[in-house]
Parts: sequence; C-alpha cells; structure tokens
Amino acid sequence: MPSNARLDLAPRRRWSAVPLAAGAALTLLLTGCGEEAADDAPVAEEGTEVLEDDAADADDTAGAAESTDDPTATDTAAPMAGEPGTLIAGDVDLLAAAAVPDAAAQFEQLVDQQVTATEVPVVEVVTDEGFLVGSPDAPVFVRLVSAGESPIDVDPGDTVTFTGTVAPIPPGYVEQARLTPEVADLLQQLGHLVEVPSPQDLTVNP
Repeated sequence: MPSNARLDLAPRRRWSAVPLAAGAALTLLLTGCGEEAADDAPVAEEGTEVLEDDAADADDTAGAAESTDDPTATDTAAPMAGEPGTLIAGDVDLLAAAAVPDAAAQFEQLVDQQVTATEVPVVEVVTDEGFLVGSPDAPVFVRLVSAGESPIDVDPGDTVTFTGTVAPIPPGYVEQARLTPEVADLLQQLGHLVEVPSPQDLTVNP
C-alpha cells in the first residue's frame, strides 16, 4: 500500500504540471495581446490627430475661398450719379469712358442716354455754346443746343451741374463752330458730345 501510494502521486504531479504550463502560456499570450493592443492605441490617436489637422486645413481653405469671393475685398465701387465731380450716363462714368482707347465705341453704345453732371470742372471754353469738362487729358465736349446765345457765362475753373444726353456730332458742326485744330481733332476722335437742351438745365458754380 505505501508503494502504491507513491505510484499514485507521480501521475498527479505530471498532470498538474500541464495545466500550469498551459496557464503560463495563456498568460503570456494574453499579456502579448495586451501589449499589442497598447502599441496600437497610439496609432489610433495619431490617426485621429491627422484627421483633425485635415479638418482644420479644410476650414482654412474654405475661409480663404470665401474671402476671395467677397466682392467688397477686391472691387472698387463706380461713381454714382449725384456725386461731386461726376458725369454719368446710365450707369457709365463718361469721364472714365473718354480716357480709354476705344472711347468712340463706348460713347456709341450710350447715344440718347440721359447724362447727369454734378459739379464737373470746366477745362476750356471753346465756343459761345460749347466747352470741355472733366480732365485736360481726356475731356468731354458739352454743347448747349438752345436757339440763340445763352445768357449763362461759363469760364475755365468753374464747376457745372446739368442734365443732357449723349449724341453723335452733328454733320458740319466741327466746321461751323470754328474749333481750333486740337479741339476739332479731339471731338472727331471721340465722335460724340453731350447736348444740354436749354440754359435752365445747367447751373454754373464759379
């Protein structure tokens, strides 16, 4: 009986070792998985940071696009009728139109348009009923078309306020008005003038 007892103990020791070994292996396996999971965690965090950076970049790009599309950031407002120093036909600045290379074509599109002049400077008086306004480099010819001589006195340096219309140069007007060669050449190049129907439509500010 004592020998049998010893024989019985040996198998118990061998079988008990297997669960211990398996347990240890399982523990190592689980520990390894835990380490792998821990190693993976920073990657997920880094990925999240990249996504956040991308979102911030997208917001910046959208903001830049909005600022570029803002018309008030880059556009300069055109002069409005009624502002001092303006000569407006419809929504076109005639003083600016007279300064471009294709000024005659610009004025051609405005024939019969009403013109509003507000305190426009007089550059030169060239006839009894005609004078130049605006800039000396690109003036606009203004003509009073009322019958007879106008009682209004206009001098260089005055400012004038009036209403009129854009019109082509009347046939033979350049010769009849006895314009100087410089003014005649200017008027022929522009091809158009502004007609003021009567003295009552014009105010002179010395």
